[in-house]
Amino acid sequence: MTNLSPNVAAMVNAVLGDAANGHATAPSEPIPLLPPKSDPLPYPMEALGAILGPAAKTIAGAVQCPPAIAAHAVLGVAALAVQGHYDAKHPITGSSPCSLALITIAESGERKSTADRMALRCVEAYQAELQEEYTAACGKWRAACEAKAEARKAIKKAGKSKNFSQVQDELFALGADPTPPIRPQHIVGDPNIEGLIKFCHDAPGSIYWSNNDAGQSIGGTALSDDNRLKFTSTLSKFWDGDPIDRVRGGDGYLRLTGRRLSTHLMMQAAVSDLLLGDAILQSQGYLARVLVSKPATLAGKRLYRPPPSDLQERLAPYETRVRELLQRKPKCTDKPNELVPTPLPWAPTAEAAWREIHDKVEKDLADGHRLAEHRAFGAKIAENIFRLATVLQAFNNETAGEITEATMLHAIQLGEFYLEEACRMSGDAAVSGEIRLAEHVRRQIVDPQVWPDEHVSARAIQQYGPTEARQKGMPKAIIETLVAHGWLEPTPTQATVRGHNSKDAYRIRGRTSSKVAE
Repeated sequence: MTNLSPNVAAMVNAVLGDAANGHATAPSEPIPLLPPKSDPLPYPMEALGAILGPAAKTIAGAVQCPPAIAAHAVLGVAALAVQGHYDAKHPITGSSPCSLALITIAESGERKSTADRMALRCVEAYQAELQEEYTAACGKWRAACEAKAEARKAIKKAGKSKNFSQVQDELFALGADPTPPIRPQHIVGDPNIEGLIKFCHDAPGSIYWSNNDAGQSIGGTALSDDNRLKFTSTLSKFWDGDPIDRVRGGDGYLRLTGRRLSTHLMMQAAVSDLLLGDAILQSQGYLARVLVSKPATLAGKRLYRPPPSDLQERLAPYETRVRELLQRKPKCTDKPNELVPTPLPWAPTAEAAWREIHDKVEKDLADGHRLAEHRAFGAKIAENIFRLATVLQAFNNETAGEITEATMLHAIQLGEFYLEEACRMSGDAAVSGEIRLAEHVRRQIVDPQVWPDEHVSARAIQQYGPTEARQKGMPKAIIETLVAHGWLEPTPTQATVRGHNSKDAYRIRGRTSSKVAE
């Protein structure tokens, strides 16, 4: 059988039997191709804390986007603002970055871009203010480099009357070339791996990769077949806080230490299926570190209403806090963008709460238990919880000086939400592309307004089906899948399909049972 996965092929064989001799039997009722979808849980906005929670609610209300979209927008910015100053502190293994990796899945029109722009506007304004200062600093740096170059020329010219050691000592006394100023940009939009590393070399130590249309990255050079493993391996190193080493013929050796990178990628479901369903990326481990949300659509419920007149006042605490953290000079080595963040300690009661959720999740990872099929993600959720706790505490109530029990409980609430999302979406991710394509065709042919004929054939699918279904051998594979699930049954006599008499026509079942079809 063409293009069928083993499990679908087995079902086809079991149902069709000796189809060639006309003995095929279909299920008494059509069987859904896709598993039933459960509704996403509401995002726990109150768990974002005293500043982030109201900001997310304000953006969601003003933009009329799903709350999870607004939550991820402000949570990613908060991670950017905090990660340069604080590290998360594991009770056993020590400090690690509090950086977050977020993915938001929502279709076009769900106002991802608008919510993201609103959450980022304070960062963009701050960067714009620094640009003039940076331009002036670049001018001084270039002048200093030219002056030093001229000084070297003068020493070499006068060196004709001096011995080698004297010239060497004078050149050495000049010192190294001036260090270029740090770029004021914290945000990168669509990098490839080489571009990201170069950007981090000259940018502040705290970086945020934010893209409200991540399809351009996933479908572009960044995550192409040749680059995806290399890129995600580098992202894993950033997430872990490991040094980034690179050796290239043109640039030589480059080593980045003390950098922090948080990410927020927004994408449509079709794009996320390519990313989250990639076997190579799953085995590499980066996807286990990512916190994913796929909220329900609000389409049809967003009747026009003007934004609140006090929108700016509502967002002021959030924007003031972001600017305050970005303006504060972080702890660094002798290099201004090699960060040395301070580990944020935990209150004893916070540690006790974290240990409890850690052990609960660990037990659920055992064979036969709830998270047995989600071990990679489940093994990382405890760390993501204390990263979330660090971001929430430092952003909402830094003066506490430690992660409080209340903050840890909020982080645990968020962690449990992401666990449920991972479990809920696993069914979608496990569905093969051929089944999704067969479902696409099924929806098309069971609708009399779309498909007026009561029969379908491979030729008709080849001509009128979706583009992906027109590949060689695919129409036949789709028909076999739909027969196996009871949506088609062979017709012993020829039938008319789209104006043509067809000897291999199949009668469409379920056309009058729209509830079954859905």
